[in-house]
Amino acid sequence: MGVGRLAELAPALAGPGALVLCGYPLICVWDVWGWKVLLAPSRRPAVPFGELFLVRLAGEALNSVTPFVDVGGEFLKVQLCVERFALTRREALTSVVMARTALFVSEALFWIVGLALLLPASRVPADWSWALIAGVGVCVALAAILLFLQRRGLFAAVLGWVGRFRPQAGLLERFHVSAREADAEVARTLSARDGRFASALGLHFVGWLAGGVETYFMFRLVGAPVTLADGLALEAMLQLLRTVSFFIPGNLGAQEAGMALLAQWMGFHPSLGVAVSLLKRLRQLVWTAAGFAVWGKLTVGKSG
Repeated sequence: MGVGRLAELAPALAGPGALVLCGYPLICVWDVWGWKVLLAPSRRPAVPFGELFLVRLAGEALNSVTPFVDVGGEFLKVQLCVERFALTRREALTSVVMARTALFVSEALFWIVGLALLLPASRVPADWSWALIAGVGVCVALAAILLFLQRRGLFAAVLGWVGRFRPQAGLLERFHVSAREADAEVARTLSARDGRFASALGLHFVGWLAGGVETYFMFRLVGAPVTLADGLALEAMLQLLRTVSFFIPGNLGAQEAGMALLAQWMGFHPSLGVAVSLLKRLRQLVWTAAGFAVWGKLTVGKSG
């Protein structure tokens, strides 16, 4: 794209423009809410929303620096929930697993919406259109399979399969939770009559929409006159590209190339897409640092 072209966009961050980096908590609050509603109603009063927000911030900070797959922070969330809220390990593990499941399923729905908004409003080549449709279709199928397997006992099945190759691997046992206990709790959450999983899905979906609003403001900030629908479509396709490039640490390069391509399809110079990608990385850096600071504070607080 050229350093000079990107440098021309740097002044956009001066003054009020820097506020675009502060929208992340407004996205996270929906995910925290979606996580909290997955807890049993009798346990929710013991989990303050603000402190749960901090736990999630610390966990996502660790996820952002975990190579290849963003799951390292999930184990931290379980541990912090046990320490801070006196949840049992079964309750904490189930809530984290189900929150991650709801996040993925709602993301698949977001991809469908984004694709429906993108194709009519852009100049996506035919071969790319079919590739995007196929990618979304595969991911939606995976989300459906995940829900099916969780109802049938996913933990026991996976650990049994892993045990054939490494019998001493007892991941759940490290949390003092048996596979059967975890599977039973997950099944109860999915079938709960209070509709907590459906509520979590809706809240996480709103969180994805909030991410689209952030993308809208970022593109406007660098001079691209996108509509709100464009912002939602661009964010949805960006998340799809991040998902299918999970094997690249930090999605380095893949995110930038994807945003450049998406911007070009929308009729803008590719450098605008790269600029927005870099803005997102700067925002991630800021909040990752905040997350690690929160982790340190929570640890010190426990020690004290």
